[in-house]
Amino acid sequence: SLDLGFAQTVWEWASGAELDDVLADADIAPGDFVRAVKQVIDALGQVAVAAATHDLRETARAALVELRRGVIAYSSALE
Repeated sequence: SLDLGFAQTVWEWASGAELDDVLADADIAPGDFVRAVKQVIDALGQVAVAAATHDLRETARAALVELRRGVIAYSSALE
């Protein structure tokens, strides 16, 4: 069966939940969370470039904006 656990975690983060709340609900270490969200961001960036429809491109771009906040944005600025 499909495990939507991390999808739920990413959705909570993109919806504006606080990091402590997201991590309390997920079985993932903070560093692993940051790394995994960055991988989702990378995949969404590829979708935004390769999408066949305008609506999909815009949805991917909007999701990128919602994910790039807090510790994710901060960790990206350090690179």
